[in-house]
Amino acid sequence: MNSASAGLRFSILLLISLSAVLGCRKPPTIIVKKRRPSVYYDTRYEETLKTTDRPLLHGAWGPFVEVLDEPVAVIRARDKATTWEVFFATNRGLLAETATGTQQRFGNQLLAEPYFGRAEIMIPFRRRGEDPQREQSQGTQQPPTTSATSDPFQHVRFDEVRTLDWQQLAEGVNRQINQSRQKDLLLFVHGFNVDFESALIRTAQVALDLPFNGAVVSYCWPSQGGLGNYETDEQINLASVQPFTTFLYQLLSKIPEGTRVNVVVHSMGSRLVMQAVGRLPQLARKPLANLVFCAPDVGCSDFVKWAPGVVAQAEQVTLYASTGDAALVISKSLHREQRAGDSHPPLVVPGITTIDVSAVDFNFLGHSYYGSNVDVLADLFRLVKERRGPETCAYLTRHERYGQAYWYFSDYGDVLNWAWNFDETIAR
Repeated sequence: MNSASAGLRFSILLLISLSAVLGCRKPPTIIVKKRRPSVYYDTRYEETLKTTDRPLLHGAWGPFVEVLDEPVAVIRARDKATTWEVFFATNRGLLAETATGTQQRFGNQLLAEPYFGRAEIMIPFRRRGEDPQREQSQGTQQPPTTSATSDPFQHVRFDEVRTLDWQQLAEGVNRQINQSRQKDLLLFVHGFNVDFESALIRTAQVALDLPFNGAVVSYCWPSQGGLGNYETDEQINLASVQPFTTFLYQLLSKIPEGTRVNVVVHSMGSRLVMQAVGRLPQLARKPLANLVFCAPDVGCSDFVKWAPGVVAQAEQVTLYASTGDAALVISKSLHREQRAGDSHPPLVVPGITTIDVSAVDFNFLGHSYYGSNVDVLADLFRLVKERRGPETCAYLTRHERYGQAYWYFSDYGDVLNWAWNFDETIAR
């Protein structure tokens, strides 16, 4: 089947799936309450806490001193944008015409060994969860460019993309870890139909919107892009397991002992991550603090089969799922098997916390809520930064299926607002 006919088939399935999602599936609860008042924290409050012993202020601001400290990955901050230093690994081929210089590009070629690198990505300020604007020239066929618009902070901008050797990457990541308050790292792995630039942008966007203030790393496998390449992407995803395993093992071996490693993975990327994590050697201490599967496009049978391997390597494993995920309804039709990220019904697996986001996800396709939905972002912040379990959250309700617990949103998530104050070496 060529890509055109495959794309047409995918489009037809999309329409059918949307009809099914909109007409037949309903969330476990309908939220009719108003949102609770938001919490606000300004990093300048830390100085106030040092000079006062008032319990009320320490109780209100104290919990946020470390988790909302200025991000170490921000290398430039302005009124309208922040520039993020994102380290990356990719088993995409480097395009020859950009092999030198500071604006390197990676194509769709599948490699057996990963490249390493560093990117500087400017993300304009916008509403939390909203996709930043991109210039038309910033697609899979064009290199990252400097904005030529009248407002230089209107669009995402790549100030630099360049390769590093392994030692340089390790030094850069370790520098960010050592500068961070909680000694933590975020590793993001994308899903289907994502090009190299989009993967890096999404990584920086998640770090900003979560927010995450530790080291930031992205892994980009060579998704071919385009709806018609779904089956091709599946084969490439499988072939990328070993390169990602190599990178993950190297990363875990080089970072400082005690680093909290948080892996957040989306959609088809979950297949890559589950198999790779299962190949890691068993150690006395689990190397991953959090392994978070967002809308995993993994068959339920494979997810159950691979689950023991990931549970053995992570202190906390979380599965976010939704009944309104049209992309996973399509995948179910293609594979004739329910996907783990489809909560119709929810998949519950020993050692893994399942959270049903159906009641708060109203996105058109319902597949990218991990980065676009403020309630899910709030829950990710609770999990990754605050290190709290779901039982501590008033907005999550416990339910059971086959004697095993899962959680669902019965109210809107916590509303959090913050202000960072960068020093003069950053704010320029």
